[in-house]
Amino acid sequence: MLGSGTNLVTTVIGFGMSATFIVFVCTRIICGRLRGGVESRMMYEIESRFDIEQ
Repeated sequence: MLGSGTNLVTTVIGFGMSATFIVFVCTRIICGRLRGGVESRMMYEIESRFDIEQ
């Protein structure tokens, strides 16, 4: 009796943590693309020029 209840609680906690992690990662990716689209291109160009000069 107690074992099945514990399994259910463990399953729900694991699912919740997995879902939270997936949402966190997707949010970071989306925000990074929205914020850094232009900035990352500019930084890439600056770094490329610096590498060529060396």
